[in-house]
Amino acid sequence: TTGPVQIGSATSWQSVAAGYYHTVAVQIPPAPEINVTGNSVSISDGASTPTTTDHTDFGSALVTGGTVVRTFTIGNSGTASLTLSSTPKVAVSGTHAADFTVTTLPTSPVAASGSTTFQVTFDPSATGTRTATLTIANNDSDESSYDFAIQGTGVNNAPVAAASTVTSIVEDVADGSNPGTLVSALVTNFTDADSGAVKGIAVTAVVTTNGTWWYSTDTGSTWTTLTG
Repeated sequence: TTGPVQIGSATSWQSVAAGYYHTVAVQIPPAPEINVTGNSVSISDGASTPTTTDHTDFGSALVTGGTVVRTFTIGNSGTASLTLSSTPKVAVSGTHAADFTVTTLPTSPVAASGSTTFQVTFDPSATGTRTATLTIANNDSDESSYDFAIQGTGVNNAPVAAASTVTSIVEDVADGSNPGTLVSALVTNFTDADSGAVKGIAVTAVVTTNGTWWYSTDTGSTWTTLTG
């Protein structure tokens, strides 16, 4: 140093003359340092945009019978044990929290330079984007409530044909004598695993080479020409 400096506590100082030096040892108390990763990619505390890269975006799962499981790692890069202090150790909250379940819990405490893992299962109850937040309460001094957003997408189960053919449509009957064929009869050989799924048909083209197609919405009382 080029001038006098003082070292010591606020109540006891020692002067060091210019041209001399003192060796000062600074002791930093042991402290834990949390970091969470998914797919070996670090997930920032407070991350609000899920991605498939770090598995915070679980991808797609069928609403009926479909699940996606992701494994996350809690690491402690500090010099003291990391304590996961809440019950449960990983809390799920948010709009669609019920669609995400912590199926394998992490262990606590996590030793210095150690790690522990936990698993979350995504089981969508409806179609579309499903969102939630994971929170890990711990004794890291500046990240004591480590949280990040997660999401997944519920997708519809495709209908399944139980037979290779559909019910034949009544045709070649004189006008006024044709009772028609119920739509429910046409789709009787199809099943859909989705709860509350409504069966129906979609007419995408009409061929009138051999006659005219008609439909009724009042059990046959009135008929309307079906056009392409």
